[in-house]
Amino acid sequence: ASFMGILWQLPWSHWLQLPIRRQVIRLLVGCGVVMAIVPVVLSDYAGLTKDLHGGQPTNYLRGVGQYLASLPAGTVIAPSDWDDFPALWYWAPDQQYLIGLDATFLYRADPNRYLAWKNITLGEAADPTADIATIAAQYYVVAKDHQPMFDQVTTVGGTVVYEDDEAWVLEI
Repeated sequence: ASFMGILWQLPWSHWLQLPIRRQVIRLLVGCGVVMAIVPVVLSDYAGLTKDLHGGQPTNYLRGVGQYLASLPAGTVIAPSDWDDFPALWYWAPDQQYLIGLDATFLYRADPNRYLAWKNITLGEAADPTADIATIAAQYYVVAKDHQPMFDQVTTVGGTVVYEDDEAWVLEI
């Protein structure tokens, strides 16, 4: 309390010339940095926690992947969405997937095949038979939230060879 009283009585310029000023300045700067960083860290932590709890479960598409792993290596698989690829590849790494983490690679390699895949996955293929022929996959993994794709693949003769609560596997 006496230190604060002395500081109160001294003019500001005189106080800055005291030998203790470096320590006080360091303390004030340190407090300022901590006060600036703490909200950022807490915000990032909250966002990270939300992202980790909102992601896919670690066993996502496990049953489908185990079925695909039983097929001959190199079988061409067309998933209903590009973000299913990591889970499928994790459970069945020996298969060949039409599309992976970035749809741009398929588009750049073969724009017609990409457009056919896109039309089928969205259920917008004008001629599903032609698009299925262009895609040239032996199996289609259709997540349950892609009903229009399921309808189009079954329309052209795709048969369900595996089903669970997450997806269908259809063979052409």
